[in-house]
Amino acid sequence: MNQPDPIPDAPVILISALGTGNYGPSRYRFGDTFSREETYFSVALGEYVRPDLFLSLQTNEAARKHGEELAKAWRATGIEMRAVAIPDGASEKELWEIFRIMAAEVPERARVHLDITHGFRSLPMLGFIALSYLRVTREIEIGEIRYGAWEAREPESGATPAFDLTPFVTLLDWTAAADQFLRTGSAARISSLLVDTQQNLWKSSDGQDRDALPRNLKSLATALEIASENLLMLRTSGMADAAARLESILAEARTEAEAHVLPFLEVLQPIEEDLTRFSSADLTVLRDLVEWLAERDQVAAAFTLASEWLVSYLMVALGHGDHHADHKTRAPYAEALNVLEDPAKAASAGNEDRTLAETARSTLSDDVIYSLRRVSSQIRSARNDLNHAGFNDHPASAATLSKRAKEVASELARLPLPS
Repeated sequence: MNQPDPIPDAPVILISALGTGNYGPSRYRFGDTFSREETYFSVALGEYVRPDLFLSLQTNEAARKHGEELAKAWRATGIEMRAVAIPDGASEKELWEIFRIMAAEVPERARVHLDITHGFRSLPMLGFIALSYLRVTREIEIGEIRYGAWEAREPESGATPAFDLTPFVTLLDWTAAADQFLRTGSAARISSLLVDTQQNLWKSSDGQDRDALPRNLKSLATALEIASENLLMLRTSGMADAAARLESILAEARTEAEAHVLPFLEVLQPIEEDLTRFSSADLTVLRDLVEWLAERDQVAAAFTLASEWLVSYLMVALGHGDHHADHKTRAPYAEALNVLEDPAKAASAGNEDRTLAETARSTLSDDVIYSLRRVSSQIRSARNDLNHAGFNDHPASAATLSKRAKEVASELARLPLPS
């Protein structure tokens, strides 16, 4: 997911919680290019990221024990510091209060760095969650998330590594993108992340080791989006080609995904299954797609496809080989279905429509005819309701329509497929 560009006058902020432990000096190392010896890790991190403002979250006990010394250390950096009083976090109510305080201190679209080294044990997690929330609600940009790993000091130099936990923000993005796909079938967010990954890796390479950089992730993103769009927009004629293209690209990009986007591999199997299983327009596949759409509350699409599926069912049952034909070919079968549903319509139907309806009655069992009539009526009623957008007498609730879509999918599943 692309992060927004910070607005020019929005501050760069570093947030850190002050603990009550015994702090001692250590040389904190940020990769191979920067190190700083400080008593408080937040000061070393401040020198590294150079924020406009440092927000120090302090309980009464932490302020009493370290507040003055911390303020003195920050004055030496020339960076503005503001102490922010917070409760101890000893109850759920106090944790919510800390969350509220943090949110109130962060303006829209600022760039925010986070130090999760100290403070009450729940504070690092709370801070991480708060930034994730603010990134959506206030469009902040998350900068560095660092942990001064005192317990992982290097034996020879004694330096303390400053672990960079920022990549775990991306993991949240992948989690949200996977959830969007599994719930809705939309691959838009996953595609965006794949594109971002390839572009960012190439931008940060500075011409080094380009042979190891990914080249197929953007192509995979495009293939995913095309397959997903064909599925959700019921482009049944294009689903097979899109699925075949996706399978081919997946084979090419799998090695790159393993090297650069491990989170994607966790959702690769369900994506591959869902976007390639609907790769034909036969009755079994399309019926499964109706159920798939209904389960994901794609109600309008489920009813639309179910309606067309009944026409295709009648065509195949009456011996028409190519049910995925043009409108002119399908229209008489659709009208014959209307006559089966309501025999009174036979008077106004065309000769071909009436003939097809009579052929259906003489060819299909009474149980099948009854099921076709009932489910056709259910679909027609629901589609009319949806198409009027609630501007009709006694519109059904959204929950009712969702339930009916699932019921229709079950009705279709019980119809014996014509041989």
